[in-house]
Amino acid sequence: MSHVRLTSALALVTLCWAAMPAAATWGTTPRNLSVAGQNATDPRIAVATDGTATAVWVRSNGTHTIIQAARYSSGAWGPTVDLSLAGANASTPRVVVDTSGVVTVVWRRDGGCCGVVQAKRYTPGSPGSWGTTTDLGDGQEPTVGVDGSGGVTVVWNYSYTIRARRYTPGPPGAWDATETTLSAYNAGYQERAPNVAVNASGLAVAVWNRSPLPSGTTTVKAARYTPGSPGSWGGIEAVATGGESTVAVAPDGAAVAVWVATVASYQIVQTARYAAGVWGAPVNLSETGAHASSPRIAMDPDGTATVVWIRPVSANYVVQTKRSPLGIWDPTATTLSGGGAYGGSPALAAGVSGTATVLWLRPSTGASIVQVKEHTTPSGWTATATDLSGTQALTPHVAVNASGVAMAVWARTMSIDGITNTVIQAALPPTIPEAPATVTATSGNTQLDVAWAAPVWNGGSAVTGYTATATPVAGGSSSTCAGGSSATSCSITGLTNGSAYTVGVTATNGEGAGPSGAAAAPVTPARRSSAPQNVTATPGNGQVDVGWQQPLDNGGSAVTGYTATATPVAGGSSSTCTGGSSATSCSITGLTNGAAYTITVTATNVVNSAAGAGASGAATAPVTPRTTPSAPQGVTGTSGDGQVTISFSAPVSDGGSAITGYTVTASPGGGTCTAVPGATSCTISGLTNGTT
Repeated sequence: MSHVRLTSALALVTLCWAAMPAAATWGTTPRNLSVAGQNATDPRIAVATDGTATAVWVRSNGTHTIIQAARYSSGAWGPTVDLSLAGANASTPRVVVDTSGVVTVVWRRDGGCCGVVQAKRYTPGSPGSWGTTTDLGDGQEPTVGVDGSGGVTVVWNYSYTIRARRYTPGPPGAWDATETTLSAYNAGYQERAPNVAVNASGLAVAVWNRSPLPSGTTTVKAARYTPGSPGSWGGIEAVATGGESTVAVAPDGAAVAVWVATVASYQIVQTARYAAGVWGAPVNLSETGAHASSPRIAMDPDGTATVVWIRPVSANYVVQTKRSPLGIWDPTATTLSGGGAYGGSPALAAGVSGTATVLWLRPSTGASIVQVKEHTTPSGWTATATDLSGTQALTPHVAVNASGVAMAVWARTMSIDGITNTVIQAALPPTIPEAPATVTATSGNTQLDVAWAAPVWNGGSAVTGYTATATPVAGGSSSTCAGGSSATSCSITGLTNGSAYTVGVTATNGEGAGPSGAAAAPVTPARRSSAPQNVTATPGNGQVDVGWQQPLDNGGSAVTGYTATATPVAGGSSSTCTGGSSATSCSITGLTNGAAYTITVTATNVVNSAAGAGASGAATAPVTPRTTPSAPQGVTGTSGDGQVTISFSAPVSDGGSAITGYTVTASPGGGTCTAVPGATSCTISGLTNGTT
């Protein structure tokens, strides 16, 4: 009978193979999520059913470590958000997302005797938002799981005991009023390193390690939460002897635990299955003869468990795996990482029946890179590992949603803008690029000259081109221009001068066009304005007073100002004065009296501002700044009968203009005489003898 049931089950699986997805296609360009300047570590990621994702990590703010997050939505990563408050260290972030896209993040923050386990939830919307921080209880080592209805289970270690608290979705939705003690204080023992797994129906299984103090044999313990009204935690269950325990729960409620146990003087990976109310006998997954460690487990929707671990083989550590379709483990382990090189820090996820995704670190040129392999049914494991990161990578993590969309994060030490720090990077299947950065548009004659910078992230696939689009603000047909993969500018032509346009630029890769990066404000095409009219220039002392009237044609863009320029006829530097949009005059100062200048005036509009002045209006003839001459020199008088003859020589300065004559005046009496240019004397007659 068992043979018949097994054959039927296998036939059922065979019918499903045609619908199984192929191995994931990973982007070639990781995206930096954290900002350079302080180190970031310990990344985690969760992927929602709709393909959105949330990454969390620990980052130094220069004084403390804080928890940060970034969200992926609509083909782009959003800004970094601080989740924990400054003022105390925070660590060990963990993240889950439910089927409606609600995200729960938990972490440990300094405080109390053993720290405080805190939680924060993100609710999607337009826009989505992060809620307030909830203190779940004193403790550390938080772990979290979520069920198909949005119920969240958090388990942690508090002072050698194991505690739990649940969030029940609403409305109104709330955390349990108090935490539940799964394993109370047991004198002489420490309970630590919990892990929790939750299936879609809300059944949760927590496992942890119990170790005698000060030393002794570590055992694996478990507790089970059964949903209901109300749900409840059961008693402590003995699983096996060992440590480094973790667990997964199948859709039917069966649980699979894995751990590291000592067998024949070697540490090996073992597993046991919980079914029919009891934990089964331990089963060896890794072989004796070498120590194995770092087991990870994932359960796909049909109940197939995948376990990975690291183990020395031929003087190098490699990543190995076994799977248990239909509850039967593979007879031999599959080595995923290449021989001859170390494989470590495995990460594992399963989101679709028959699939599993494994990441690990592998040395490359003296530093580790992140590699990945996927399992699909019936193809099995991909033959060749894919390199996801550059060198200096560490602590990878991966998540897969129910549609098979896989995303990975890791920390990587690298230099950005001359600063070397550890930053968080992410990889995911290729998607559309993010929006081009710093888009600008400059007005031209019936055109807009558009410039941009490449997107911060190309979507994991090389950008193949750009499209700039100008859309009339008042409505009407849009116009475009295109640029190649390395272009940073193009010109949109055939536009209407004087009409305002909004301008945006999209980048395109093999997955399609990304969102638009927009110029800051609408821009109006225009040509240079015509010349100001009726320019006049009036000379003064070291200056010229310039006047004008506005141009007949402003080129389709309002005049923003005027510039008057005085240029020496004999050569030399020009001088200017400016006026605002409604000005009709200004004075050019600092000129040389006696030197002739030509005077021009230009009007400025938005085109002139970027490309130079418009046409010049000029005064009809050169003008010469001047002032009054200085006093004649060597003035003397010679008396005569009723007259005085005045002698003099030319003044030191003629004021910048040739002397046209001299006038001599007697006082009192007011008698005068005049002399022509070049004369040196004149006689005032009709005076009264004897009067000084």
